[in-house]
Amino acid sequence: MDVLDDCLDEVALEGLDGITINGLWLRLEKRQPRIRLGVDDLTKPFIWECVATSPQVEFYELPEPRPPLVVNDKVIKDEETGYDIRTYQNPGSDIYPISIVKASKLGERGSCATYKKRKKITGDIRNEDGELTCTLADAVERWDNKLVLVASQSLRQEALFHDGVLPDIELTDNQYCILERLGRARRMGEIQQDIMAAFGVNSKFLFHVRKSLLQHKLITKQNFCFVAPGVSRMQASVLLLLKRFHTTHKSRNQAL
Repeated sequence: MDVLDDCLDEVALEGLDGITINGLWLRLEKRQPRIRLGVDDLTKPFIWECVATSPQVEFYELPEPRPPLVVNDKVIKDEETGYDIRTYQNPGSDIYPISIVKASKLGERGSCATYKKRKKITGDIRNEDGELTCTLADAVERWDNKLVLVASQSLRQEALFHDGVLPDIELTDNQYCILERLGRARRMGEIQQDIMAAFGVNSKFLFHVRKSLLQHKLITKQNFCFVAPGVSRMQASVLLLLKRFHTTHKSRNQAL
């Protein structure tokens, strides 16, 4: 992948909700493998121009500034038990609350709580010829965290699927949005309890949704033992990951 492909992939993985400028810098800084160009004050204007002039990206103004993106990618190994201690943000502070978009006239799929409230402002970023009309500094000054970049439906779907998936595969809205959420989780994945809480569904419902995604080889699952912060008792769950981000997570006891 070149720099533009890396950037577009990160925008796409953030889903229909889109990503703020600051969120994009954070995702690029944590991307594995790291982008060759690096992310600093010298390269950011160049990256901005590459992404802002891509016809695969649209720009929207949110009704309210989005809170900062927090990437919960830290797993601490407990030396006594050998189990993973995963860090979590406050459930009530999720900046991507589930709000499934259904029957979009534009053929868009995914979850976006501001879908009907946000305002498309791509014309303020680039002209009809695709030339940049708004610098990074101007965009930050004018919109800051009210500005989000949203990848096209085809690009977002490409980030979630893989070459072995049939292009005409049919997924329900719930299946697609769970896939979208797993994409946003990258290599950390999502434990089943968190998905049920986010979507307000029970284990039986999730089992059937998960079954279909596994059959299409879009996701992987593994048993997972962990200790949540502030809880001494070990907990067991099922960890789900997007197939492209599959990583085996094992505690010391599981590895023995």
